[in-house]
Amino acid sequence: MLTYITKKYYSYKEVAFPKMNKNGIIWLFPLFIIEFAILILEIPEFSKQNIGMIIFIFITTMIVGYNEELVFRGILLHSFVNNNQIIKGVVISSLSFGLIHFINIFGGQSFVLTLYQVFSCIILGFAMSGIAVRMKNILPLMIYHGLWDFVLFANMLTNINVGNLTILVPVYNLVIAFILFIAIIIHEHKNNRKGGII
Repeated sequence: MLTYITKKYYSYKEVAFPKMNKNGIIWLFPLFIIEFAILILEIPEFSKQNIGMIIFIFITTMIVGYNEELVFRGILLHSFVNNNQIIKGVVISSLSFGLIHFINIFGGQSFVLTLYQVFSCIILGFAMSGIAVRMKNILPLMIYHGLWDFVLFANMLTNINVGNLTILVPVYNLVIAFILFIAIIIHEHKNNRKGGII
């Protein structure tokens, strides 16, 4: 449905899949490495689980990753970038992405865990928005997001001790969010003087 609405009201290629600036993908490599390290630990445990449930979790999380990236880094961020309001777009799309996770309280998640999730998703939003602005394409973000959600849900099912690997992601997100947001501010400030755009 979301894909249909996007195609009807937006240029789907322009919003989600314009020509990619491949230099921007370098920011995602450490995140993919952490994901794959956790998956390597989890995969042997999958055989002890209901394979149907593992497949269901994989499909569901990939759909969620696709949809959330399309809405927040595709449509919402893109709308601001097209109007030369990149900083405002990064802030609004990141805050919206984090705050939407308050809905998990209604699913029975504790307030403290939900608050942590909202905060970490705001940071993730800043990081992913910065990468989206750099790459000018959100397909790699969709793949990363879906796989990360899969890793987290599969970990709850397998109860594998992945040590500090899951802690590395929010820390890395905080670092790249800070670096890329500062870079966007500097770049936009320079371009506003020249009348250009990132």
